Amino acid sequence: TDLGAALQQLSLALERRGWPPCYIPHARKGICFSLRHAVPCKIELYFVARDEDSGLIFAERSCTLASGLCEYHPVFPFQQWSGQMPSDVIYPMTRCRVGSGGWHRVLCPHRPLEFLRGWNHGEYRDQSLVVDSPHADRGWCAGLHACPRATIHVRDRCWTLSAASEPCAATCGALGLSFAYSRAEEAEPMVPKLLGAQPRRAQQAWMPLECYVAEEDRFHTAIPPSEASPEVFSQWTLGGDPAVWGKWAFPGCRLSCPCALPDDGAARPAVAGQDSGGGACLALPVLSKDRDRSDERNIRLQREGIVREDLRLLAGYARGLHKQGFASFHAHLREAACARRIAHILAGDPLAGLSRMD
Repeated sequence: TDLGAALQQLSLALERRGWPPCYIPHARKGICFSLRHAVPCKIELYFVARDEDSGLIFAERSCTLASGLCEYHPVFPFQQWSGQMPSDVIYPMTRCRVGSGGWHRVLCPHRPLEFLRGWNHGEYRDQSLVVDSPHADRGWCAGLHACPRATIHVRDRCWTLSAASEPCAATCGALGLSFAYSRAEEAEPMVPKLLGAQPRRAQQAWMPLECYVAEEDRFHTAIPPSEASPEVFSQWTLGGDPAVWGKWAFPGCRLSCPCALPDDGAARPAVAGQDSGGGACLALPVLSKDRDRSDERNIRLQREGIVREDLRLLAGYARGLHKQGFASFHAHLREAACARRIAHILAGDPLAGLSRMD
């Protein structure tokens, strides 16, 4: 589809509603911005391609007809995914509630947290980084800062999802960590926490590691290693040793991987794009240059920051949305990055991780 023609149709439809014309700042992006409403509105449109056969979303690629192979270019906004974002980050889309009353139901990405964390090489993640300090409440964040971004800290492990068909040892190794088996309990599975959403189907326990099948939006919970039968897959004679499950993989499975916490103060391999603060909290508000600097709410937020009552309200809203089956920040608020930022706020730093509009 021609970007100019598509944006022109959208612009004309909005102009009939009192908006000024939309414009194209660069080849794959359109912006529609209106100050003519009680609440200023800005719509950013990104035009990219989706390859359903390979399950990828991309901005640019070069393919060879003879071999059928394609090279994906790590350009805006998919640098974090080496130019090829898995389509299951967006599809199948889930439901969100928007608006002052929260009554408008709209479609939003299938895994919104992963989408926000990776967008434009972690643009939004970097805006809300908080570096640990001696003034923070250690009861909230002791030990949590050790986990790198793209992982969450639960039961003394840094948990993350592997790529499809990839073993956990490789996944942990790419983060500069090592595989350290820990079973995710059936009553509290890790897959929903890692996705930031509840998959469509939860199936019976199958192997000692949880398996998420993105194409069908379903997952299997985990069994104790002692109950695993090597006869299930004759090529694996894993026995009951938990450590060897780091080498196990199954076609199409994204595994819930437990990685060992790095030793405090110990050097570990540098990982491209990893931040020293262990991640960022996207569940709490951040300011950026895209915010309307004339809006009194933004001015007040930049001046006063976030206080205890704000934290209570945000947690309550997230919990309510989660219970009703909507996408929410309910699980993310319990991750290491948010625990660290909350600890700083409660310790008397309301501007922690907030960034600025200028």
